[in-house]
Amino acid sequence: MAKIKILVVEDKGIAAKEIQLTLKKLGYEVPCVVSSEKNAIQKAKEYNPDLVLMDIALKGETDGIKAAEQILSRLSIPVVYLTAHADDEILKRAKVTEPFGYIIKPFEPKELRSVIEMALYKAKIENELRASKTSFHNIVEKSTDGIIVVDKGGIVQFVNPAAENLFGQKSKNLVGQLFGFPVVAGEVMELDIICQDKEPGTAEMRVVETQWEDQGAWLALLRDITKRKEAEEKLKETMKMKSEFTSTVSHELRTPLTAIKEGIALVLDGLAGDINEEQEELLGIAKKNVDRLARLINDVLDFQKLDSGKMKFNLEANDINQIVKDIYEMMASPAKNLGIDILLERDQNLPKARFDNDKITQVLTNLVNNAMKFTEKGNIIIKTSKTEDGIGVSVSDTGPGIKKEDQSKVFDSFEQLGHGGERKTGGTGLGLAISKEIVERHGGRIWVESKHDKGSKFMFTLPIYSTEGLLKNYINDGIRQASMNNAKMSLVLVSIGDFDKLEQTLSHEKITSTLKDMGAILENNLRRAGNSPHRAADAVFKLSSEVLVILANCGKENTPVVRERLEQKLGDYLSQQNLNDKVRLLFGCAAYPDDAITSEELIKKAKELQAMAAVAPSV
Repeated sequence: MAKIKILVVEDKGIAAKEIQLTLKKLGYEVPCVVSSEKNAIQKAKEYNPDLVLMDIALKGETDGIKAAEQILSRLSIPVVYLTAHADDEILKRAKVTEPFGYIIKPFEPKELRSVIEMALYKAKIENELRASKTSFHNIVEKSTDGIIVVDKGGIVQFVNPAAENLFGQKSKNLVGQLFGFPVVAGEVMELDIICQDKEPGTAEMRVVETQWEDQGAWLALLRDITKRKEAEEKLKETMKMKSEFTSTVSHELRTPLTAIKEGIALVLDGLAGDINEEQEELLGIAKKNVDRLARLINDVLDFQKLDSGKMKFNLEANDINQIVKDIYEMMASPAKNLGIDILLERDQNLPKARFDNDKITQVLTNLVNNAMKFTEKGNIIIKTSKTEDGIGVSVSDTGPGIKKEDQSKVFDSFEQLGHGGERKTGGTGLGLAISKEIVERHGGRIWVESKHDKGSKFMFTLPIYSTEGLLKNYINDGIRQASMNNAKMSLVLVSIGDFDKLEQTLSHEKITSTLKDMGAILENNLRRAGNSPHRAADAVFKLSSEVLVILANCGKENTPVVRERLEQKLGDYLSQQNLNDKVRLLFGCAAYPDDAITSEELIKKAKELQAMAAVAPSV
């Protein structure tokens, strides 16, 4: 089968090369890359491509929109606009040419594929529609996908046999009726199909504009994906079982492993009697292997928690330089025994950043351990610095380096690379994959720079959060989990009213301890629900003057019940502490996706309710 040919029109050399490589990786043929309107039209005639990717901002007297007009009118070749500009004027001009797609740079390969495939499909449909009504009816009558024509008023005008079967009704009962589903050209959506004589199902709908009896209309393409959705649910359940099995096995291995480790330690300490040098050596080897197995189990458990979204992050204001100092003090001596010097280069003017101290320590420890593992002589440099949007940490070594073709693999799961890309055993190959996930969950990024035989430098960044930014980070994490599991999520924001006035009557220590106690009370109250095997864990986060509760799998209808329970628990605590006449708690609730779908909108909704509570009379 011949590959789909795509002509690329892009006047920026590097960008053009990247687009060409991406298209080839996606399986398309790129016969030519041009940079001007004249060449675009000429090469379109010469190669007759299936589609043209057109950059709007071309150099010269005319831009890509003019070139697209010529190609569409003269050659009827579909054009997809590709540009870094998205202002209203450009969009308005571009729409006049009726392009087959529009994608904003930068983009992901899957986004490019989706736009191209939709454009090609749309072009195919439009060509078929232009042929004749007879040809159109032959195609739709035999299609295994449901096809429905809806006029601009939303009234059904035509239904093919596949659509009749999908909805369980004859065409005569559907034509003339209101379609009942939102119709948006270019979007893909899922519809819940409920029929009288068959089990409920799910259909995937794509919509394109068409002509029906010389009038504008919508062509809805519906594919029954009920079995696919059922398979996805089974796959999700299987993955859940695999995750639970891995966790259970790993935990079960820990208990006997701990006993073995303690037993060996007792014998090595001479508590079970004197041992000779040979026995001590053998027990030392056994202890090292037990420690190694413990590390492997911990890696598997950490990876499983990250993969399932169950690892909790305690984000607080921390000093990255202190972590670097602690790592140096812990590892300088072992490195020295290997003939390696660890050097520190710390920016002493770095601001504090909000991150999980233990998790970032784990990342940095792993990077330094890797550097020690692959460095036979020379030094390891741990450096901190200020970046444009946060703080940066790097670990560089004088080891053998990593081949260019292997650098993209280093953060993959179960990937182990050694000298010159050769595999070096001694771990699970999960350390860097875990580090990458941890850093990205903090909103940072991690990467490697290396030259073969000249050493490697691993770097990661961490953002500096404001209180508002930290809130958004927590909520985005909850939204991500809810979206992945096709579930709902709610948040309850508990703040202390008139906080500034309270600081004048209570000491800072008393306010801090009160907030800490409130957080603990909420955690204890939610923990039972969080441990249910049928739902993800709830989470409690303590901030400077408020506490945020994320309720997993909790929709808007259930949030008031939870809020009432929390309010009662906290009220009892304040009464016991004789603080109920001094501390006034304000509650704000918002639910995803019922109230809002972004962190900004959820926070705004919760704070609006808090503001209403603040002006309401106390009871």
